[in-house]
Amino acid sequence: MAARYPKTLSTGNNNTVIALSETEVAKLFADDTRTEIGAEAEKMKFANGVNDLVVRFVRLDFDDEKQSEMLVMERLYPLDYRSFELEKRELCLDVFEEELNALHAAGFVHRDIRRPSGYTGFP
Repeated sequence: MAARYPKTLSTGNNNTVIALSETEVAKLFADDTRTEIGAEAEKMKFANGVNDLVVRFVRLDFDDEKQSEMLVMERLYPLDYRSFELEKRELCLDVFEEELNALHAAGFVHRDIRRPSGYTGFP
């Protein structure tokens, strides 16, 4: 059985994301994944240097209680896109496309950009 953590926000195949505070979250990696956590931190720092599309890297840390290395990131909260007028949503999409193109032009490609489950497209 996989380890369970208080304040869990999400889990993946090899990691769990937990809330540290109102402004920070930490990604905990399963097993000995120092190479993975370091590589992900470097990719985040690279993307953060291009623009603000990728969540902001804060620091690498270690939690003695959980005996786990942590990739600490800014905490983001979901927005209900339906609360915005169509014109504002279209503007957001235009900005997103520009930012994504800038990341791609800089050599950064993210393999996990997708719509959250349960959300449909416009309007």
